[in-house]
Amino acid sequence: MAFSLVMWQVSQYDAYQQLVNRMNQFDIDRMTENLVFRYPGVEVIASTPPYKFDIIVCNTGGIDINTTRIYIYDQNTGTMVILDKNSTINFYSNGFVKAGASGHEIHAQSNYNVDEKTGHVYWIKIVTERGRTFCTPYPLPRTTEEPVGDFIDVGPIRILFEYYAINYTSPTQDPPGASGWAVPAGTYVFFRIILINVGTDNIYLNKPSVLRFVGYGTEGEGKTYTFFILAASATKPAGSKFNSGFIYNENNPYVLLPNTSDPYKGGPRTIVIFGADKPDSDNSVNFWSKPATYLCFIGLYYKYKEYNFGQTIPFVAIRTY
Repeated sequence: MAFSLVMWQVSQYDAYQQLVNRMNQFDIDRMTENLVFRYPGVEVIASTPPYKFDIIVCNTGGIDINTTRIYIYDQNTGTMVILDKNSTINFYSNGFVKAGASGHEIHAQSNYNVDEKTGHVYWIKIVTERGRTFCTPYPLPRTTEEPVGDFIDVGPIRILFEYYAINYTSPTQDPPGASGWAVPAGTYVFFRIILINVGTDNIYLNKPSVLRFVGYGTEGEGKTYTFFILAASATKPAGSKFNSGFIYNENNPYVLLPNTSDPYKGGPRTIVIFGADKPDSDNSVNFWSKPATYLCFIGLYYKYKEYNFGQTIPFVAIRTY
């Protein structure tokens, strides 16, 4: 009797230990899963109903992943769409992602449009069979193979941070100008900055685009100066006035061209010039006559993929002397 009880206890312990081991292995497998969304995140196949698109992922976790459901949330409208494998309306296929797969395409079809041309921000959440979830915003932020710290990408526009990323011209300083990190106080100037298109379509700059300088510290506190965009032909101010041919005309705009074969690297550099006190004006702008320090913000208004956008971007700090 005692022996039978001992054997029963041993068998129960073995069964318990096997269950614990299976649970531990399940937890290990679950934590090993890792899905990474690869740029551009979504590739639109059909932009009319029924909408078809591929969700592009990489499996970097070292274990096969079976997806069970996909959620798409439209941040602008608050709409949630659920994609199931067995649905007849909102569904997806090819949801089994092998370990090490790069650029794996999950084929989806929905009655809801997730094209980035809508201008909306979407959140895509993928749920796996082991209970992990992986989420990303779409459109994805741009990435690049270039060294980090030399630029910032905001939407489809790249702004460079180099010694000559901001230059200035003045009545006594001809193009291409001098480095704009330090500028003569009390002098009329045009600023020249470098923009690069890292999108997939042309970008057309609009008239309200500006450089805005805000003074800070004991010398420049409360002083602000705004330089509106000028034509690409602008060279330098003559003084308080400049050649009226330098006034920006949206019928002959700056066009930032993309690199369609490799958007990551961006299109050609475009020098954009700022220097008017307001749109359609031929009045130049000069800083306060005393040395001061200013924070610079870029306000860009542009047309991209048939939509108008506006962005405010912290840029640099400069000093007048």
